[in-house]
Amino acid sequence: MSVGSLPRKEVNSPEAEVYPCGFLVPLRIMTTTIIPDCDEPDLSPLVFHIRAQRQWHCHGGLPQATLAELAGLSRHQLHRLEQSRELPAALVQILAVAYALGVEPESLIDPRVRERIREAVTKRREDCRAAGRYAVD
Repeated sequence: MSVGSLPRKEVNSPEAEVYPCGFLVPLRIMTTTIIPDCDEPDLSPLVFHIRAQRQWHCHGGLPQATLAELAGLSRHQLHRLEQSRELPAALVQILAVAYALGVEPESLIDPRVRERIREAVTKRREDCRAAGRYAVD
């Protein structure tokens, strides 16, 4: 339930507290809908465009198994991501916080963590190249 959908008397009650950002929020724990409901029929599109990126990554496309190996995922995990029709809750929350702050989502992640992930992927890419399973620069 969002603040805008709370009954007026509840929002204006003495139990409500004004936070520094100016929002009026009841003291009780409040759940929010980060992605508002839509009146349009839900066509449930794929939320990630991983498969399209794989198909155009190199001549002939990048096999799912190779991408999974490079990313450090199981093929099953990558398949589930490719078939997802909803964003994982944690990703929705990160995106919402980033957009609320007016920053890119990547900027919320410690640069040292991003660098460790980048280095791990680079190492797996080099290992795949050496084994002849990845031939793209």
